[in-house]
Amino acid sequence: MLGKKLLTLACVVGILAFGACFGPGYKPPSPPSLRTLSGVRTIHVTVSNQSPSRHLEPAPLAQAIVSEINSRTRQTGLRAVAQGESAPPDGFLAVVILDESGAVKSRTNKLDPVPWRFVIKISATLTGSERNVLWSDPGTFYTDARALPKGSENSPIPGWDAPRLQDDLDRSLSSKFIEKMLYLK
Repeated sequence: MLGKKLLTLACVVGILAFGACFGPGYKPPSPPSLRTLSGVRTIHVTVSNQSPSRHLEPAPLAQAIVSEINSRTRQTGLRAVAQGESAPPDGFLAVVILDESGAVKSRTNKLDPVPWRFVIKISATLTGSERNVLWSDPGTFYTDARALPKGSENSPIPGWDAPRLQDDLDRSLSSKFIEKMLYLK
């Protein structure tokens, strides 16, 4: 009986040792490849809102996109500026908000914050200094779910006039958008 236990223990130790030393091991996923943006180092960002409702302000979204690109300068080598900043750009990013909607999701307790789902459709084109198209997206839907204070569904502009909503949506949208623009997936 003791011999079988020792044999089992030796086998387990052998399997673990072999796996740890000679097995394939864990390989973390490789980081996404950076999109090639020939000759572009500084991107001038403009945002316009052509949606029927025009809830989101273009200037804060443009600033959020600039901040997102600049936060990745070390990895990408890119820098961004918004309208009014003086830096000679060699790339131009034109972002257009095509549609924006917000809807209350179902909730079980009327005392809880109100769960909202916002959907923003954005198109964009990145051109080089010669106006050659380097990247283009005819329109992608970006979604964002968040809980807003009670009563937000009864406001004059339901959901859209909640405190800090513009800032939160701008940060969320710019992060997802820049991820799509800069990296191949």
